[in-house]
Amino acid sequence: MFHRSVSIMALRSAVCRLLVNPHRCAFLSASRAQGTAAAARCDAERSEQRAKPFKVQFDWRDALDLEGQLTEEEIMIRDSFRTYCQEKLMPRILMANRNEVFHREIVSEMGEMGVLGPTIKGYGCAGTSYVAYGLIAREVERVDSGYRSVMSVQSSLVMHPINAYGTEEQKQKYLPKLGKKINSLFITSFLIFILTDQ
Repeated sequence: MFHRSVSIMALRSAVCRLLVNPHRCAFLSASRAQGTAAAARCDAERSEQRAKPFKVQFDWRDALDLEGQLTEEEIMIRDSFRTYCQEKLMPRILMANRNEVFHREIVSEMGEMGVLGPTIKGYGCAGTSYVAYGLIAREVERVDSGYRSVMSVQSSLVMHPINAYGTEEQKQKYLPKLGKKINSLFITSFLIFILTDQ
């Protein structure tokens, strides 16, 4: 108990001295702060020299760096189809939308390029990855969503079920034709044939 009261009294006297002479208090705290700041600065410089962190550049057009995850083949497919879409498709689409015209020959061109049913292996189809198919669809979508819808319907709703559930004879007969051009009458007759061919 005695030691406790002595330490409390010593603390009070120190506080009183500092309150009586505030300049000395400021000088002591400033010199302590300078010493601490200088030491901290030296430590910071040493740690910075040891390991400078790699600074990542942010690309707002590709925030998740999806470009870095593509294979060379997927980049080549995307770039070649982007050129087609921007140079050949875009000029025709502008006037077609103004005049409310749908160019069926554009879908035939897509078939010649191998973008109808591109994930199907064999039967005259490209056999690309689903990522490449998504990149192709994105490039068409940049120009016109109507042609992207036609391409997706032909590839996913018409050709994929034939490839997944059709017989080998049906695949040989229909997939090469559907991979080259769109034919509404052919699609309708095929669906009727499938529904009645039990």
